[in-house]
Amino acid sequence: MAPKKASPAAKSAASAVSPKEPDYVNPNVEWHQKVTDAVDTILGQFGMDFVDKQPLTLEEGALVAPMDWQVMHDRLMNPQGSHNEVLCAGGVNVLRCNPLQSMTPSVRINVQKVEAMMMNLWGHGKIVPLLEPVDFVAKQLVNGKMPEFDRISPEEPVQALLVWVARRIRDDADEPELELWRKILLSTQARCVRASSWDERYFWSVNSRRRTADIAKTVTHLASQICQDIWLFKRRKESLLNKTLTNAEVAGLYLQFMPDTETDEEPRSDEGNIQRACQVYERVLSNKVIASVIAWSDTTHGSEGPFNSIGKLVEISAKLKKIPTLEYFFTSMKLALQQDQLEVGELSTKKLRGGGGHGGKIGLLDVVITKKAMRDFLLSRWLDVQNNISPEHKALLKKTFDTAENYEANYIATRRV
Repeated sequence: MAPKKASPAAKSAASAVSPKEPDYVNPNVEWHQKVTDAVDTILGQFGMDFVDKQPLTLEEGALVAPMDWQVMHDRLMNPQGSHNEVLCAGGVNVLRCNPLQSMTPSVRINVQKVEAMMMNLWGHGKIVPLLEPVDFVAKQLVNGKMPEFDRISPEEPVQALLVWVARRIRDDADEPELELWRKILLSTQARCVRASSWDERYFWSVNSRRRTADIAKTVTHLASQICQDIWLFKRRKESLLNKTLTNAEVAGLYLQFMPDTETDEEPRSDEGNIQRACQVYERVLSNKVIASVIAWSDTTHGSEGPFNSIGKLVEISAKLKKIPTLEYFFTSMKLALQQDQLEVGELSTKKLRGGGGHGGKIGLLDVVITKKAMRDFLLSRWLDVQNNISPEHKALLKKTFDTAENYEANYIATRRV
């Protein structure tokens, strides 16, 4: 059953459904109950009238200037006015809108991801507002006031904020901290959006999720970028301090200022990962040929790319050792992937290593070492003693097999024709 109504702002999970919408099974009942309980906790701390409080002014310590509702109204009503979808922006009381409201109410919320977001944004004592504005439907004012608030941005950030603030209240956070949370709740960055029809509201909501995903993909560093970042950070700090830093000291700095890195797959707070990242940069990424292949992989395959792992890049570098062999491996793998002769999954760490001795399968790295040795033998000692091959043909063979690019241009391309 849906939870009972608890407060003006925290309606039950079932009430998130419009009467005009079809019946559906609410997959978020338990999470909605947590949000409802969180709102009750917040109202118990700041007063039952907190829902109706106006956003803070700058004089009252607001983080942003409050929303100018008259500007929103004028732009909405003026046919010659703004044609932008976003009419105005400013601070609002985030509780003025039902926190359970959703444009996609039948979609399961990924609670684990929401919890991870809360830890990354507010864990380890951080007190910061939401990173993205909350979007509301712009409406005509009634007696100079907004008649009601309809949120059309994703619900997870607002719900996460409320749940986290409630946890801090229950954990007996001190008064200065609670005052900061109060200011965040009463001056949350928001936008008023021109969206009169249901279609406009729905597509604004789903497009918001897509835009957020695009931003995340853009700013989130992949393994190669993390290696570049760590290496440069270490060198900059050493230059500023005029001394050499150990890997442990660099890891300590990351742990101090990026404590949530401990939950990463390859945390920067681990001195071993600092060492490996610097090793990858110096041995692999500083080589233009190899770096271009990894950049191609990152661009083409993103986080699912075959080289998006610091540990894997270290293992490849350690196994192949010599730069010419490394170049041969990466350029050959790129060509094989481009020609659909190899799938990304076939470059897993397990398949690169192979099964070891005692009849186990030979690993791809050993295959590459053998193939390069055979190629080198073909283009040198074997070809040199073949008197029945003309010098011109020898030169063509050497040119064709010298690099992966030449092989593609002089052999594969001709076969396509």
